[in-house]
Amino acid sequence: MGGMVDRMPTLRSGESLLIGDATTIPAIVRIDMCHPAPASSDTPYWEYWQDPWHDLDMSKIHETWSNR
Repeated sequence: MGGMVDRMPTLRSGESLLIGDATTIPAIVRIDMCHPAPASSDTPYWEYWQDPWHDLDMSKIHETWSNR
């Protein structure tokens, strides 16, 4: 399975690594796109990861989450 896991970063949109009790062997599968396509887009993770770190006020975040 190591070779398949190594390919994970190169999976294209619509491809997935299928693993579990419902499958005989792990497989890389292609999932058909929805028709009509959803009105959304992928998050540009690569762009976000390249952004510089931002200072966060963790106490303010904690306070906001605690008040929910």
